Amino acid sequence: MVSRESAGWPIRVVAEMSSRLVVTGSGIQLDALLMAAVARRDDLPPLTTARQAIEAPPIDIPIALSDCGRYYLCSSSMFAVSERETRRTLRRFPLAEAIDFGGSSIRTIKTGSGPCKGFMIPSEAVHVRELTWVAVGDPEAIASLLSLVTRLGRRRAVGEGLVRRWRVERVRDEERWPGWPVLSPDGAPLRPLPLDVPGLSPDAPRRFGRTRPPYWLLAGEEEIAAPSVVT
Repeated sequence: MVSRESAGWPIRVVAEMSSRLVVTGSGIQLDALLMAAVARRDDLPPLTTARQAIEAPPIDIPIALSDCGRYYLCSSSMFAVSERETRRTLRRFPLAEAIDFGGSSIRTIKTGSGPCKGFMIPSEAVHVRELTWVAVGDPEAIASLLSLVTRLGRRRAVGEGLVRRWRVERVRDEERWPGWPVLSPDGAPLRPLPLDVPGLSPDAPRRFGRTRPPYWLLAGEEEIAAPSVVT
């Protein structure tokens, strides 16, 4: 792995948060976040199916690629949790739709027990002061795109993940180490990575996934090294 620093500057991106954050998986990926910002800026249609995602032209973002081209030179989100809370969302049985399909044959539907009973979906919300990413890229272009991003994480539509302010800062040479910005000093992955990245710790957690956006797409998944979302 060799950083293409000619393609950008070593930078640190910081999101100062104003509300709770709901985050799962391997954290929030800066490359995917910037692609979503480009799509919003250019009024591109959303990718809602696997076929659309596979056939869509690539989106250029101001982050350098690794020399192998399999991942971007940026970390996943890193943050320290000050408080945790468990939230539960009630998933109700689609009663009105069941009556429409069943018609006059439906006499009663028991929603208090059995297969039609509603259930609670738990999710963890964390309180953090800020999220941090490190990357190699164009700081001015990144700051411009991030100005379009006002919320992060899941459940944004109900008020979670409000960003108070973005900061994009240059990183000094003495702040970096071999493997920066995708590996920690001890070789742990800071983002989803292929297993053959030089310097990767053999004890790194593994899972099946992707090393480039869209991360939700099942096509192209492989065994990868997975980062921890919390520091």
